[in-house]
Amino acid sequence: GAEAKHPLDLERLGQYEALFGPDHWTLDREGWRLMGLNAKLLGTGTAREAQQYEWISEQLRGYRGRLGLFLHKPLFRNGPGEPEVHVRYVPMAPRRRLLDLLAGCDLRFVASGHAHQTRRFVVDGVEHAWAPSTAFLLPDSIQERIGEKVLGLLTLELTATGHQFGLSTPALEPNSLLDFAEIYPEVSTYAVRANGGT
Repeated sequence: GAEAKHPLDLERLGQYEALFGPDHWTLDREGWRLMGLNAKLLGTGTAREAQQYEWISEQLRGYRGRLGLFLHKPLFRNGPGEPEVHVRYVPMAPRRRLLDLLAGCDLRFVASGHAHQTRRFVVDGVEHAWAPSTAFLLPDSIQERIGEKVLGLLTLELTATGHQFGLSTPALEPNSLLDFAEIYPEVSTYAVRANGGT
C-alpha cells in the first residue's frame, strides 16, 4: 500500500516549542541516556526531519552507556523488517534510518504511545513498551486489538544495571472515543462505514 501520510504543521510545532521547548531531548542519569524524539517528523522529508537525524547522530557519537528511546509512535507492530504500512507505526524508510543510527548502541528499550493499547515485547534484546491511553479507548469496531485496551500509566524504573516497566491502572470509567463525536467527527464517520452504514 501507499506510505502512511504524516501531516506536519510547522506553525503548530513552532507554537509548541515556544511554550514547552525543543521537540527532542536527552537526559543522562547514572549510566543511562534517555532520548526523546519527535515521531511526527519521521517520514516527512522536511529539513526539520534531517535536522533531527543529525541531532541524533551528535547525541550518540562517542556514547557507550545504556540507551532508552522515547517517541510517540511505536516503531513497528512486531519487527523492524515488516512491510505493514499504518499510521500507527513509524514508516519503513525512516524506521530503517533511525535503527541504522542506533546500531552499535546499547539500546535497552523503546517506549511509545499513540496506539491507545498497552503492550510489551522484546525484539533482538530490546524491549518495546506501548503506554496505554490516560483518556479514552478505541473500541474494537474501529481498531483491532493488538495489546491490552485499558486506561492507565506506563511506569519506568531505572537502576544501575537495568530497567523495569510497570503498569498502573487506577479505577477509571473506560470512555470510548466514539462518545466524543463532536470532537472527533471523522472517527465517528469511519466507524459507521466500517460497520456497513453510510
